[in-house]
Amino acid sequence: MNENKTINAILNTELPASIDNAVKNLTDKPSITAGRILSDLMDLTLGQFSFWAEKVRTKRAYDLEQYRTKLLTSTNKIPPEKLIEPSLRLTAQALEDSKYCISEEELRNMFVSLISNSMNIDFCNYIHPSFSGIIKQMSALEAKIIALFNIENLYRLPVCQYCITISGIIGAPAIPEHIFLELPNNDIALNSISLESLSRFGLIAISYDKFLTNETLYEKFLTHPLYIRLQKYSPLTTVSIKKGCITLTPLGRSFVKVCVPD
Repeated sequence: MNENKTINAILNTELPASIDNAVKNLTDKPSITAGRILSDLMDLTLGQFSFWAEKVRTKRAYDLEQYRTKLLTSTNKIPPEKLIEPSLRLTAQALEDSKYCISEEELRNMFVSLISNSMNIDFCNYIHPSFSGIIKQMSALEAKIIALFNIENLYRLPVCQYCITISGIIGAPAIPEHIFLELPNNDIALNSISLESLSRFGLIAISYDKFLTNETLYEKFLTHPLYIRLQKYSPLTTVSIKKGCITLTPLGRSFVKVCVPD
């Protein structure tokens, strides 16, 4: 496929002739047989589905070409003296796992980093066979969250819980359980689920027994609309903030080093 062909061009592909003709027949001919009407309606409904499927196939071909190009570009950047023969097990598994993820740019780029770094001797001691399967199970949001740790080599990020206090008794955390605000304009509930998922993968540890010493990192939690709404919920309740932190595990540090693009 021509590399210069853009998604816009793909999505603006002309309608197939069968659909064009069906529209013409339904609108231009006042007296046609019931069989012809049925035939034209089938072209319009099933034909449109076929056109949609063709667009999906075309976009996938575009994504695959992007994947191939980025992978070749990344491996070509490896200095010759550091280039090693890749592990057949790791490379083959990564390519297999990536086939349903290449339409998600964040996941596609992670697979590019994993495969190309598996050919670089500098990363030999950091690569783990589980990385491919972890990326395969990730959402694009989880990929964005874990990528935050690659900024200035961060190993900890702030998180908190909003706890409801009734008559001086602190209750369970409000829903969602984890309030994470490091990504702009993201759904808090989805962030909370993503943190639990990353914790299940063993990449991060979420703790409320310790927190970051920089108090300014927690100020945004006090001005968030959810916190303000909870404060106004009932005159009999108050909302307290339980500070916490998210820390990369040893496995998470290796994952970020190998799989998160610079």
